[in-house]
Amino acid sequence: MGKMVHLAANILTKMRAASENAGIKGLSLVMKKLYGEPTYSINYHCCSRYPADMSRRAQVDCILDWHHTNLRRGAAGLIMNQVLAPSLGLQLNPNGSAEAESILKSSLMKLETIWLTGSNKFLGNARQPSIADLSLACELKQLQLLDEHAISTLLGPWAKVRSWLSAVENTTAPHFADVHLHLQYVSKRFKERRHQEKSEQRNITLPAAISAQNSKL
Repeated sequence: MGKMVHLAANILTKMRAASENAGIKGLSLVMKKLYGEPTYSINYHCCSRYPADMSRRAQVDCILDWHHTNLRRGAAGLIMNQVLAPSLGLQLNPNGSAEAESILKSSLMKLETIWLTGSNKFLGNARQPSIADLSLACELKQLQLLDEHAISTLLGPWAKVRSWLSAVENTTAPHFADVHLHLQYVSKRFKERRHQEKSEQRNITLPAAISAQNSKL
């Protein structure tokens, strides 16, 4: 396969590519195993979110592979360094937070412009959500631990991503919401804590400001 053909088929340039009857697919090590002789069997009738069609399955695995080193690094890294670290007895890491945020923004751009192209609602222009949709949507769901301004800044520019998240949640209702009930509870607690910290900070700074103003009179 020529270099230009390879780049056209492999936009992310991080996986090898192979040509097949259904088109050209980016292949990871996982997909090579699937395209060869599987060492395990899957009941595709029971596992409806993992497609039986070989071409669709390759695309789903490609998205999942991309997820691990891109979207997950960004979202999980940002939440750990900006929100969860103190709860685990760790120090907040501004540098780690900035790096994770940069990875997350880049991943959201690729999610919007590469994986959410086409006329259908789901990843890879699929008509129904796959395990890839569920995995990536759950990854982004944890962003609700951030404050509303931060969430708006991250997701605001990406209309397709926001629409896709709503489509995943609506299509899999009520189960998607059910499995995130504890996350919603934790999110509420963090919001209450941030509100309390802001109130305490105002209580400290306001008297000091008034005292400083009075001393000038």
